[in-house]
Amino acid sequence: MWSKRIVTIFVMIICLLQVTVIPVSAANYNGQNIKEVKDIQIVVDGEKLSLDGVYPILQNKRTLIPLRTVFESMGAVVDWNEEEKSVFAVRAGQAIQLKINETEAMVGDEVISLDVPATLYNGRTYIPLRFVGEAYGGIVDWNDQSRLITISLPEDQVHELIDSTFMLNDKPLDSEIIPIYKNGRNYVSVEAILDGLHNDIYWTREGNQINVQLDGATMTLFVGETYAFVNGERIQTTEFPIEYKGEVLAPVRFIVEAFGGIAHYIIENKTTYIYINRPKFKTSFLTEEDRQIVTPIDVPGVSLVGNRRLMVSDNPEILDKQTITENSTVLWHDEVKSDESSVEHRVFGWHINNLDDKVKIGITIENLSQTNNIEIKGLEGVNRSSSNGWANYDVGLPIAETVLTDKLTQVKLDKTIVNQGEIVVMQEFTVNKDYLLGFLDDFTVERNSGDGPLHYKVRTVITQDNTSLSEIIGKPTKLDLERPHPRGTWQGVELEAKLPTYQVDNEPVAYSFSNGQTDNVYSETTSFMKEDGVIKNTGHYGAVYKVIIPITNPTGEEKTVRISMGGRGGLYNGAVKTSEGVFISPILEPMVDTVKVIDYEINGTEDVIELEVMHAGGAALAMALEISTVE
Repeated sequence: MWSKRIVTIFVMIICLLQVTVIPVSAANYNGQNIKEVKDIQIVVDGEKLSLDGVYPILQNKRTLIPLRTVFESMGAVVDWNEEEKSVFAVRAGQAIQLKINETEAMVGDEVISLDVPATLYNGRTYIPLRFVGEAYGGIVDWNDQSRLITISLPEDQVHELIDSTFMLNDKPLDSEIIPIYKNGRNYVSVEAILDGLHNDIYWTREGNQINVQLDGATMTLFVGETYAFVNGERIQTTEFPIEYKGEVLAPVRFIVEAFGGIAHYIIENKTTYIYINRPKFKTSFLTEEDRQIVTPIDVPGVSLVGNRRLMVSDNPEILDKQTITENSTVLWHDEVKSDESSVEHRVFGWHINNLDDKVKIGITIENLSQTNNIEIKGLEGVNRSSSNGWANYDVGLPIAETVLTDKLTQVKLDKTIVNQGEIVVMQEFTVNKDYLLGFLDDFTVERNSGDGPLHYKVRTVITQDNTSLSEIIGKPTKLDLERPHPRGTWQGVELEAKLPTYQVDNEPVAYSFSNGQTDNVYSETTSFMKEDGVIKNTGHYGAVYKVIIPITNPTGEEKTVRISMGGRGGLYNGAVKTSEGVFISPILEPMVDTVKVIDYEINGTEDVIELEVMHAGGAALAMALEISTVE
């Protein structure tokens, strides 16, 4: 607890804040008289916090600050219980718990009275300024002239966490070195984490650098640096590894940020649960070739096969305060008016939550007909989420692999009949802060009873609060034109390209697919709902690309034709289906890396090779396929 001197300082600070004239923005939020204080800055242990529009507020003449932003900067792990409307945080073994609109909080085993209760504002928890010091022994100072709140934390000594338990994917972390506590952070052995993942992994340490190969991906970590590289792309972290007793240790938060995962602390048993679930693919990676493919030409042309509608919800891809300006909104929609008795659908979504807290994203359907009821049939799908730089391996590749292996998971709905004027939620996903969500769902809508044409609307929606997904209607949010990811609805989820006949023993020839020119079938002009803002899907995300390759072999002798794959526009990977099964490609550097797709034996004078390709979400296009004869 505080000394009388510190308490006196806080009382003086609060009084100063009450009488000082502060530029504010007034708001009436859910009946609360709240004012945003926009010119105050917060510094924690010498580091200025990036508030990014999350300002301190005044309520009942008391200053409240955003809990998660401040506590996480102090090294605390913060969790929110939606059902109880309570916040739980732990730092240095000290746990605090408080509920919204209550004037008492638990700090360890002690009850602390709050002069103002914690409150929810714009979906965020705010706490009285004074409580920050009471929670974790900090000293808070207010400088009226510089408009600065300074929070100073006591220095922590390094000590080993002998009485604490660390679990990795529900198994005890097998570490030769005991985890330590330092500066408000719990540190664990990086070596123990790597060895405990039990994936296809190989790693080496060179001085302050750790090089990791994990499930076909490459990763580099650095002692003392708040960043890492995943497949050559830099990802930013909030913490950094340190060296301790000859080993590299990293804060738990760094581990989950760098490898993609989550962590929870249970105070009752002093246990930290770390979950890093690198996907174990059901199929094999394609074999890399030590050569480059020949320069490709554009695929001659394609046609769309089938009538299944493809709805792509990938814009805005980055969900932040600039792109999502309301607590709840429609991301994209597809309105159907059809005289057919049934319509097939595919919904592909790809969104990154850069808002201040977790959100809910869902797929809904509204029956707009006044003459018939409709039924949702055959709903099946796949969804994956990830943090930081693992989008391709955690999300894009698993979705592509699942589609080509025909392993979509059947979704059981509590309600399949959608009556006139009714909205039903088909899928609901919770997306943590700074996480990517990718999903693909197939289903059919049929007329169940009544007569007249089908008339309904499928939506992807988002909420930052407790709004029911079934209540979210209206126009889609504005397009993010600075980051022009695709959005639209098109007819057909399968493209078919028949290539010119290849004669064995001829020179290799390569073709460029998803090149944005000759196969741009998902354009702005061909999209439905174009009046609501669409962007072309030149990468054919959510679709399957079928390639037909006629082969002639004039001699009739046994020959082997090789199909190889390479990237052309950026780092590429995807899944491919051949007569030998489904395979996935590692990330391919454009015009550098090549993988062998299949060696196909020709025994007669004519044959046909057929492939199906699905690009991984997050992959850069175009992609090239090369046809050659193996000597």
